[in-house]
Formats: sequence, C-alpha cells, structure tokens
Amino acid sequence: MKLLKKLRFIVPLFLVSCATQTNTISLPPNVISSPATTLKIEDIERGKVANILIWEAISPNGKNKSYLLGTIHLPLDSRYTIPEKVTTAIKASNKFYMEADTNTSALDPSVIASGFNINQDLEKELPPDIWLKLVDRMKNYPSMSASVIKVLEPWLIKIVLSSFDSDKNSNVKDALDNVIRAKSEELKVPVNFLETPKDQIATLQNSKTRDEHIEDIRKILLTTTANTFSDSRQKLLNDYNKSNINGILETDKVEDRDSNEYKAILIDREKNWYQKIDFENDNVFVAVGTLHVVRNNGIIDTLKAKGFKIRML
Repeated sequence: MKLLKKLRFIVPLFLVSCATQTNTISLPPNVISSPATTLKIEDIERGKVANILIWEAISPNGKNKSYLLGTIHLPLDSRYTIPEKVTTAIKASNKFYMEADTNTSALDPSVIASGFNINQDLEKELPPDIWLKLVDRMKNYPSMSASVIKVLEPWLIKIVLSSFDSDKNSNVKDALDNVIRAKSEELKVPVNFLETPKDQIATLQNSKTRDEHIEDIRKILLTTTANTFSDSRQKLLNDYNKSNINGILETDKVEDRDSNEYKAILIDREKNWYQKIDFENDNVFVAVGTLHVVRNNGIIDTLKAKGFKIRML
C-alpha cells in the first residue's frame, strides 16, 4: 500500500512529461513561421512556461476551422494568463482534445500497479556499480528510496531519469495542458482524451524489451549527469518561450527515427489520434505535445498534405 501511494505521486508526473522525452526532426520547409512572441514577460522564472504556440487549421473546403496548441507539459509561469487568442479559439471550437487525463484521481489502481513489480529485485539485475549510480541519481526525486527502486519497472525508471527533474513543488494541475483543459471546461467545451493512461503506459512499456530498457538505464547513468536532462529541459523551455521552433526541433536530432521506440511513441500514437479527430468536418481544439505538431510528418505536415491551410496565430 505504501508503494501504491508513492507511485500515485510518480506516475502522473511521468504521464505529463512523457511526450517531451523523445523525437527530434528537421523543420518542414515552408510549413511554419516563428514570429516573435507577443507575450512580453521579462525575467522568466526557471522551469516555467511563459509563452504559447498555437496554429489555425482551415479545412480544404473552407467550412471548418480547427486549432493546434503545442504544449511542453511543464508548469506555467506564475504571472502567466491565457492569451485572448486561445480563449477565442476554444470558444470557436465544439470539441477539445488532449493526450490523456493525467489528474491523479483519474488513475485507477491497475495504472498505478503497472509501474512496479514486487516479484523483482532490480538490485540483483544490475551490476553493483550501476545500481549504486542509480540509487544516487534517484535520491533527489520524491519518494525514491532504494526499496522503492528495487521494484520499479525499468521502463518507468528510464522515464523518471530522463523526463523531469526533482522539483517537489511541481503539480500536474499547473501544467499547460491541464490549465488549457480547465479553461475549456469553464467555457463548456466538451473535453475528450486521445488516449488513456493505460494506453500511454502500454506504449512506453512495449516500445522496447525489458532488457533494452535496462540497457538504456545503464547508458543514461554512464553518459549523463544529474544536470543533463534538467539543462536539456531548460533549453526546450527557453526555445518555447521564444517561439523558436527550430530550437525545439533541435532537441531531438539524436533520436533514431527508424527505431521501434520512435515509431511507437510518435508515429503510431498519432495515427490513432487521427481516427478520433475529424479535422475535415468538425471545429476542434487539439492540445498535444509541440513535437507532435511540428515534427517532420507530424500533425501540421499531415493536415497540409490533405489541403488544410495552416497559420500560426
């Protein structure tokens, strides 16, 4: 029961951040412009979103208009207010879509339980030096004692190591995705989820074999420091706050686009989303990770290929 309570804290954070930990691609030519942000917030707090990236998508027949909001699954700047252009876009939409319901209350016991295996002892599966490095690296994260780490699934450990830092004050409700969701609920626009938490966990869990996830843990511990991913996240945040699309795309150039993991976490998920969203005949507001929107062959490319007119707001 204590493990369940601890994982109830860990898993929502991982779900919020999962879409930022992969994928980088070259900027599609003539697809997006990157105008200077109209938000003039000076001295942005470290680790806070102060900007917003949103595009308008007009259907080929000109009758339907949808909106694509790229998020980075991080908390908002304390001085941030939702721009009027976003509120207007939500009001003009009849459906709101986001990746998944990451509110803690929405996570059933099976979702929480999937993050650990009480029948394993990871300490015995890892070389002693790697185990000591893992315990030392994880000690700064909430609730990560050695006894917990032993039974955490390798895929979850990898996400914890590479996706978010040890900010104990982080709250999933403050993430950009959920703040925009709250505005949609306030405006009575129906909220829809493209995936369930179970779907997201299954994708990450099955994107590689258990041995491959363990090997990734070893590589992370041997080739990075505790500050590596924090610095990378801060660069992504800085690029987002400056509306620097090229900079955002640069964060993932090391990714292998032909790998099973890349295909599972990006391509396959997006294909499933298109089966749920009717861009051609509906007016929808879609808030998903920015890389899903702007990557090569991502949502913008896909809609443009179908004849949609895309404009950055």
